[in-house]
Amino acid sequence: MGFLEEMLGSLTMLHPMVIHFPIVYLITAILAESVGIVSGRQGYRQAATILIWLAGISATAAVGAGYLAAEVLRHDSPGHDLVHTHRDIMLAFTTGLLLLGVALAISKGLRLGASRRFLLPILILLAAVMGYGADKGGKMVYLHGVGIKPELLRNSSPPVSMGHHDDHGHGEKQPEVDDHRDDGHSH
Repeated sequence: MGFLEEMLGSLTMLHPMVIHFPIVYLITAILAESVGIVSGRQGYRQAATILIWLAGISATAAVGAGYLAAEVLRHDSPGHDLVHTHRDIMLAFTTGLLLLGVALAISKGLRLGASRRFLLPILILLAAVMGYGADKGGKMVYLHGVGIKPELLRNSSPPVSMGHHDDHGHGEKQPEVDDHRDDGHSH
């Protein structure tokens, strides 16, 4: 493996490390905004605004890391279609979060005024979209092994099947397997 492949492989590990930041920032923003509404204290609502900006920045980093991670996946791997679904959902989430952050930055009414009452429902909607996209990402990993099974990566050789084939030609020496079957056939 060359230096560039090794570096790219290391960078793909960024995605699972950064994805938790936008989740935590967004959920904490919802909590801060809720406490601010109930208590009437503006400090909580200002904290929610900062957390929304942090969520947008970290979601952008997670998207970039996700693109790097997707670069090393084989296109014929199980669960590959989920990669595209997960990407599209999380791009919509990140775009919505960034647009909300920009609106908070330029609109004093949204940041401090009467328009602020729309913020909590928008945050809850974004959290639902994020949860749906995260579920797709989790299914890729935990149901299909995308990103954790070496044989699903582009630069690895396809997995060797130990099943029954008509030609019995494996192309390489296979490890001996004590495979006693009822049909008397072993590999």
